[in-house]
Amino acid sequence: MSIIHKIGGWIVSPRGYRFVISALVLFVFLLIFYLGALLLATASANLERLVLDEKPVLPVWPIDEMTNLVNALTRFLDGMAKWSGLFTLLAAIYAGRKALQVSRHRKQEAEATEFRDSMKWAAEHINLNATDPQEVIQSNWALSLVEKYVDNPPESLSDYDRLMAQQLLAEISESATIGQK
Repeated sequence: MSIIHKIGGWIVSPRGYRFVISALVLFVFLLIFYLGALLLATASANLERLVLDEKPVLPVWPIDEMTNLVNALTRFLDGMAKWSGLFTLLAAIYAGRKALQVSRHRKQEAEATEFRDSMKWAAEHINLNATDPQEVIQSNWALSLVEKYVDNPPESLSDYDRLMAQQLLAEISESATIGQK
């Protein structure tokens, strides 16, 4: 798994959301702190000039700093806009791949659950000594179900589940030979 997949998976996790939100809150806090410090420096310079009966200083340098910051941010965002299509494509490919993996995993889980439920039903309804026609039909249906899973198991079925079906069929065969003797 590449580092991009790890980072992407981490960001969409609950811990990742908390980190991203915390980083944004920290960024906003630092921006407010920075602007407050600039305002305080300008106010203190103005207060000192008022005490000395001089003309107040206009807050030129904080505005220049903010202009430089805005210009840098604008250049960065313009540069990112050139790559936004590629980033969107990569995000869509990553999301599609994850959706496909989840779909495959859910299919495997559904097949395994259906297999186990079917095997449980078959084990409960196989009756080699059945005399009632309804019980004979159920028993034959259960036996054919087990044989189907042994002969043609689903591709995603685990080795353990395949072995379980083979053992159930072997036990049924053994019981049938014992019953015939």
